[in-house]
Amino acid sequence: MPWQGRPKPLSERRPVLRNNAAREAFDAEFEIGRKVSLSGVWPLRLDVLQEDLAGIERCLESGDTGQALTRAADALGMSREELFSILAPGRQNGAGLLGYLHGLIAGAEPLPDRRNERIDVGYNTKRRGYGRT
Repeated sequence: MPWQGRPKPLSERRPVLRNNAAREAFDAEFEIGRKVSLSGVWPLRLDVLQEDLAGIERCLESGDTGQALTRAADALGMSREELFSILAPGRQNGAGLLGYLHGLIAGAEPLPDRRNERIDVGYNTKRRGYGRT
């Protein structure tokens, strides 16, 4: 039976990455982006970034990293060179860019309240946040 319920927030969604190097770049830049967003270094236009994220992912899937970088820089209100310099050397690729953008969005989203959410653990269903069972 497929999972039904509310859609996951962007902070829990992750694009399909093809190899370990891409996953490592995504995870590392995700943490950097999340910390930057939480610190509030610059005002983030979250609505614009969320709208453009699907287009940026399509550009990366088609192999056009330059166009994706341009769209991401426009959404963040900076130049391509500034955005490229933010990404760490060795992670200046599509996976690193996606990780950074997902991290920015994850840091700006409020965390979901999951205390009363049921967890299906097979034969038994437990609730979070009510001590040991």
